[in-house]
Amino acid sequence: MATAVEQWCWPERERIFWETVISRDRYEIRMATRARTAEMARQQVEATWPTAVLEPAEDDHLLPFGPDTDAWHLRLRFPHFLSLSTDRRKLAPLPLLLELSRQFRGDDYAVIQFGFQAAEPDWWKDAATDRREFDRGHKPREWRKVGHLSEATEQKLAGQGFDFVLRVLVRSDDPRRRQRLGRGLCTGLASLNADNQFEARRVPGWRFGRFLRDVRARRLQVPFFSGRRDILTPAEIGRLLQLPPRSLQQEYGIVAAVAQRESKVPAALRRGGVKIGTVRQKDGEVDVFLPTSNMDEFCLPHVAIAEMGGGKDTLAANLVVEGRLHGIGSFLVDVVDEKNRGMSDQVRDTFAPDELEQYIEVDLGNTDWPIAQDWHEGLGAGREANRRMAAELSTFLGTGDMTDTDHWLRAAARAVGGNPLHIANMLSPDPNPYREQVLRRLRVERQVFLVREWEAYTALGERKQAQIAGYVQSRLVKIISDDAMRNIFCQEPKVVSGKRVVDYARWMREGKTVVVKIPKKVFMKSGTPRVFHHQLVKIWLAKMAIGADGPTFLILNEIHQMLGANFEACVDLLEDIVVEARKYRLIPVFLFHDWAQVPRDLRDILISAGPHLHLGASSKKTYEALKEELVDFTGDVSTVVEECLRIEKKDWLHVIRAEGKRQTPFVARGLRPPKERLYAYENWYRGEECARLFGRPVEEVEAQLYATLCSATQTNTA
Repeated sequence: MATAVEQWCWPERERIFWETVISRDRYEIRMATRARTAEMARQQVEATWPTAVLEPAEDDHLLPFGPDTDAWHLRLRFPHFLSLSTDRRKLAPLPLLLELSRQFRGDDYAVIQFGFQAAEPDWWKDAATDRREFDRGHKPREWRKVGHLSEATEQKLAGQGFDFVLRVLVRSDDPRRRQRLGRGLCTGLASLNADNQFEARRVPGWRFGRFLRDVRARRLQVPFFSGRRDILTPAEIGRLLQLPPRSLQQEYGIVAAVAQRESKVPAALRRGGVKIGTVRQKDGEVDVFLPTSNMDEFCLPHVAIAEMGGGKDTLAANLVVEGRLHGIGSFLVDVVDEKNRGMSDQVRDTFAPDELEQYIEVDLGNTDWPIAQDWHEGLGAGREANRRMAAELSTFLGTGDMTDTDHWLRAAARAVGGNPLHIANMLSPDPNPYREQVLRRLRVERQVFLVREWEAYTALGERKQAQIAGYVQSRLVKIISDDAMRNIFCQEPKVVSGKRVVDYARWMREGKTVVVKIPKKVFMKSGTPRVFHHQLVKIWLAKMAIGADGPTFLILNEIHQMLGANFEACVDLLEDIVVEARKYRLIPVFLFHDWAQVPRDLRDILISAGPHLHLGASSKKTYEALKEELVDFTGDVSTVVEECLRIEKKDWLHVIRAEGKRQTPFVARGLRPPKERLYAYENWYRGEECARLFGRPVEEVEAQLYATLCSATQTNTA
């Protein structure tokens, strides 16, 4: 009868096992429960650790244990009314367990198995009896503590009780190391000792088989007699159910964790729009979008900063590709021109054959088929655009420091457009039949003030005219003496069926994707900034001409490489674009490696414009400069830089403005390159196709320019 009572156990209740797997390069938490309580357990874990990611286990981590295994069973040393440590200020026992992992070698392997189930509601009655005996002086035999009991012990009987089992298993080829690791793990768990303590008992060999079966079956047997039970409260269990914080994850790289820093995506950015990334959360991957419902917010400037190889080109390419799905056109100014791996090629190869007409490539570096570039967008687009064109042309030619010359250059630009040869002909001294011909046209067009201006120029006299023309021609030499620039800026625009084939304004209206290539190897260090400045003006004037007809992305990659001699003029123009672009639905996207690469004045304008920020892995100085914009990322300006430095390559910290406010910053995984995540087509031939559509054979261009120069010479001779 006594034996039967001794072996009697309480009926099994729903139980949960929390198992820590440790090896040389692995520290992993596993949770096991019955199928019918799995969902409830999952909800509890998600409520306790909102950012934790639960994944189904793919292997049985208890199978490796066999003859080369030592095991320990840990129980409470004193009656269970006495409490273990519940001090939440300490991370014990995690630091000790992780530190011990550094002593693991080769195939060394360990599991700490902690299982618990709810005790009956009146469990505290027997414990209260033990407490009264304790207060009368009947202390446990090995009790050595002097002084008052802890607050945790005083409150223990007021809480829910849980029967538990705590087991440690260590496998190693070396018996001595096996024992050392096992004792070390038990000592680490003993760091929770307080009024009560863990007592570790090694499982003898003759009992190991049964012990291992209990481990694999996850049995938790509750003794009949209260004095033999081990009961903990939630506060004590909480010290055993801990996940390593980020500080320990970084110190010990073996902790199994999601590589991407998980963030909570604002609800406003989950409802659709232009897709910019994904965030892995406990409920799976969540897509993140730029909302398109409010165009004033959508058309704010973008600033993307990341180190080399950080994915900023891919970010921009995906903006273009995803924007196209919403009817948003794009202009990409490409100076790098990486064959078959650059940003423009990533975009090009996402177009299916039946929609390839929507992709246009203006390769200004194609010297076999030069494409005419003029200032057409500033003509007939209103007085403001006309004045802008004339002002930028004077800057383009570098005459801004000569008041008189600059005045007549602008007047010539308003009269004959931006072709440098036509401007030279217009300014040539009398007698000048070409100027008379232009004046007759201006009179027919009733441009009274412009006619009077040129009548005044005629009255200056031949000597003064020759002086002005000489100054302008000395500037034109910069273009005319360079074969590549001469062939694109001085040729007449190509017209087919009465329409210009190169028409930026029309392409914007049609929502086309336009790549403008300015290869530095063709235009060199001195010419590239000049061509870039011209393209920037041309795109801006085209957008001003069509107004708020539809959004257009303007991708500007590492513009600091393209400023050069036109630095101040380009920065001034970019500042105007940043301030006014939203009105015309132009969306500038600036890509940099470092915030310090942005010119200081432009930096201030960008920040005051309230841009959408996309920050990848970058320098500490970049995060320091922008920490006021990022403070909501951590809620503490003193820690935001440290947290940003943990951003990994291909991840992005987004600061998006939507629904009238700056949304809480969050980290998302960038989309993979378009050619990898979408179907990639072999569209390599499109560049040559566009060259023939929009350009002329170089022989034809040079013949045309020769004829124009001969005409100008004959006019001057006459």
